[in-house]
Amino acid sequence: MSRKGKSALTALCAAAAIVLGGATPAMAAPMSTQACSAPGTQTQTTQRGIHISKGAYRAYGQGGGTITITKGQTTTTTGTLQTTASVEAGVIFSKVSASVGVSVALSKAVTTTAGYSWTVPGTGQGWVEMGSYGYQIHWEKGHYNSPCTWVKTSQGDLSGTTSSPDFIHS
Repeated sequence: MSRKGKSALTALCAAAAIVLGGATPAMAAPMSTQACSAPGTQTQTTQRGIHISKGAYRAYGQGGGTITITKGQTTTTTGTLQTTASVEAGVIFSKVSASVGVSVALSKAVTTTAGYSWTVPGTGQGWVEMGSYGYQIHWEKGHYNSPCTWVKTSQGDLSGTTSSPDFIHS
């Protein structure tokens, strides 16, 4: 929409608010912080799925061979935590767990519920690694100022792990 069209639409909406609602132009101001979010300090998170491993549970094989990790193998995977986020970690992991529907924590024991096999292509060497499915998490702490403007007071990144086994290969 052109700038001229947007201006006309804005003027039309403001006029409709005044006529229909009996409002004055001063009352048609942007929403307050009460309308856009709860008052007070908040923590917001975004996350994406990743593979987390210790790197120690890696099996190697030669080209043409099959590498297998059998059912029932157990390892403990651990995410990363910045010292600045240590106080916030419980809140952050709780928010992410609620968002994705599984328990996410700094450290979890992982046991394979099914085996995993992979055939190494070609003539070189390859590997299979057992770990867990986890999340790379970005968090921000802050509050809203009027009119619905997010004011960030701190932020950071961390990773959390689940108890769901995950495999990668070379």
